[in-house]
Amino acid sequence: MRFSTQLTLSLIAISTTATSLSAFFLLNAYQKSTLDQVLTQEKTSVWHNARTIERLVRQVSEIDPARFALGFPSEGVLLIEEPCRSEAGRQIVLSPKYERGFKHLELDPGLWLSATLQSGVCPSSDAVPPPQQNAIFLNQTPTLPYPTLTVATANRVVVLALPEVTGTTASLQLIANEQGSPVWSIDAMETTQSALEKAGITSAQLGTWTQESHAKNQVQTFELPPHALVAAAPLALPAELITSQAPSRMLVLYSISHRNTVLYPILLLWLRAIPLGLSLLALCILAGRLFGRSLLKPLESLIEKSKKISTGDFNAPFEKATQDEFGLVQQAFNQMMEKIRGLLKAARDNAIMENELKLANQVQKLLFPPHDLRLAGFQIASHFETATYCGGDLWGYLEIPRKDEPSLLLLFIGDVEGHGAAPALVTAGVRGAIAMLESWLKEQPELAADPSRINQYLNDAVYACTKGSMLMTFCTLVMDSARQCITYSNAGHCKPYILNKDSGTGKYTVRMISKPGVPFGNSQGTKYEVNQLEAFGEDSLLVIYSDGLVEAKGAHDSNFNRRDLRKLLNRLPGDGARHFLDELISKRNAALNNAPIPEDDVTVIVCRMPHIGNGPRAPLSNLQGRHS
Repeated sequence: MRFSTQLTLSLIAISTTATSLSAFFLLNAYQKSTLDQVLTQEKTSVWHNARTIERLVRQVSEIDPARFALGFPSEGVLLIEEPCRSEAGRQIVLSPKYERGFKHLELDPGLWLSATLQSGVCPSSDAVPPPQQNAIFLNQTPTLPYPTLTVATANRVVVLALPEVTGTTASLQLIANEQGSPVWSIDAMETTQSALEKAGITSAQLGTWTQESHAKNQVQTFELPPHALVAAAPLALPAELITSQAPSRMLVLYSISHRNTVLYPILLLWLRAIPLGLSLLALCILAGRLFGRSLLKPLESLIEKSKKISTGDFNAPFEKATQDEFGLVQQAFNQMMEKIRGLLKAARDNAIMENELKLANQVQKLLFPPHDLRLAGFQIASHFETATYCGGDLWGYLEIPRKDEPSLLLLFIGDVEGHGAAPALVTAGVRGAIAMLESWLKEQPELAADPSRINQYLNDAVYACTKGSMLMTFCTLVMDSARQCITYSNAGHCKPYILNKDSGTGKYTVRMISKPGVPFGNSQGTKYEVNQLEAFGEDSLLVIYSDGLVEAKGAHDSNFNRRDLRKLLNRLPGDGARHFLDELISKRNAALNNAPIPEDDVTVIVCRMPHIGNGPRAPLSNLQGRHS
C-alpha cells in the first residue's frame, strides 16, 4: 500500500474515531446532566407540593362557610355539611372558584358530589350514623381541570382544589402509605396503577421508600433504571385525619417521571447524529485524499535531505522554505544543519583545548613538591586534588641553611579564589616569585626568620599579576627545630592546627595557631604581622590546608566543615605524617559519601616535628598570637 493511501486512511480513521468518541461522550454527559436536572427540579417541586397539601388539610377543621363570601385562603373549596343526609338535608357551599368551575363545565354540584363520594363516605342506609373518624379519599373524578383532594369528617366533606400540585416534568403524582398502597392520586386509581406498572414500580418499593423517607424526614430522589425517576417528600398530616381507610401515619407524596419521556429529546439528537456522522465521514475521505497528496511532496523532500544528513552532508540546506508548517520544518532542518556544523567545529576546538588543559595540569603538578619529604629533620606528607584540570591551590617549601644550626624550613600554602586556568596562572606566577625568593634568602638567611616581609614581597608579586582582580589567601610558616618554635604570617588563609603531644600520656592537644591578615592582591605595599609560637615539642604535628578541605559538600546533602575537622583531629593517630594524612583524607571522604569530584581544590600538608630526645625544649604554654 502506498504511503499516500496509508496516510489518507489514517487521517480518516483518526477523524472518524475522534468525532464519534466526542459525540458519544458529549451526549452521555448531556443525558446525565438532564437526568440530574430533572431530579433536582422534581425534588424542589414535590417539597413545595407536600407543604401545600399539609397547609390545606390542616385548615379543613377551620373552614367557616360564612367566610366564603369574603374569600377563603384557598379559593378552591367545596364544602358539604351533613353529607350523609338526604339531598334536601345537605348543605353545599362552594367557593367562588368552584362556583365558576361548575358553571363553566355545566355541572350540577349535587350530581357531581354523588358520583364523587359514591359509597365511600356514607353508609348504605340513612339509619346508620355517619362515620365518626376522618378520612382521606382517592380522587376518582378527572372531570375538573385541576386535581382535587377529598377530606371527609364526621359532619362534613371538604373537596380541596390543588391547582398548585403539579410537577415540572412528572407524569404522575400520588400519596402512598408505608404498605405501598396509593391513598390519593391526580388520576383515577386504574390509571395510577397502570402507570406504576409501566414504570416498573411495585407496592413493596413504594412501601420501602415511604419508610425510608419518614426515617430520614427529608425529600429524597430515586432513579429506577430503565424507566422511572422518583422524588418523594414525607407528609406531616394531623393524626385525627388518618382513619382505617388510610391506617398508616406514614404518608409520602411521590412525583414520578418516565425516563424515556425525559430523554426523548436526546434520542432525537442520537438519530440526527447518524446522518451527520455519515456526511462527516464522506467529507473526511475527500479531505484526507487531498491533504495526503499535499503532504506527500514536501515529505519526499524531507526524506531526501535526511538521507544526505545521515551520510554526513550538512552543506545542502533548503533553498526556499515555504510559509506553511512544512516550511517551519524546513527552516528547522536548516538551523539544525547550521548548529551541527558549529558543534563539529566547537568539538574540534574543545578537543584542542582539552589537550592543552591536560598539558597545563601536568605542568602544574611539576610545580608541586613530592608527596612525602624529610627536610631539616621534619617529616612532611601532602595531598592535592583539583576540581578541574588546573587549580588555584599552591604549596611549597624552602630549606634555608644556617651556620652552626639546623636549617630553617619555610612552608608556604596559598589559594587563589576560584579554580580553573586563570587561578592556575596566578599560582604559577607566585611559584616563580618563590623561586626568586629562594636565592635571595640563601644570601641573607636572617631574612628567612621574618615571614611578614616574605608575605609583603609575595603580595606585591600577586598584585602585579592581577591588579586587584583576583585575591589569594596565603600563609608562610618558618619552622625552627633548634628553638622548637614556629614563626608565621597569615594573609587571610585557613588557620593551621598544631597537635602537641603530652610526654606523660602520649595524647595530643589540638590548637589553632593562626592570626588572620589581608589576602594577597588587594593592594600594593600591604604590611603583614609576624607571629611566633614557641609551642611545638618533639613528635608534634602541624596541619595546614586550603578551604576546599572544610567547605565541601558531598552526595545526599552531606558536608565537611571546620568543626568536623577539629573533631577528627582529636581522634586520628599520630604515629607518622603519612599515616595521619591518609586517615584524615579517608575519613573526610567517607563523611562526604565518597563524592567523586571535589567542588573546590583541596590541599593538605601534615608536618611532623623531629624527635629530639630528652634535651631541653621550649615550654608549650608560651604562645604568642591568636590560638584556640
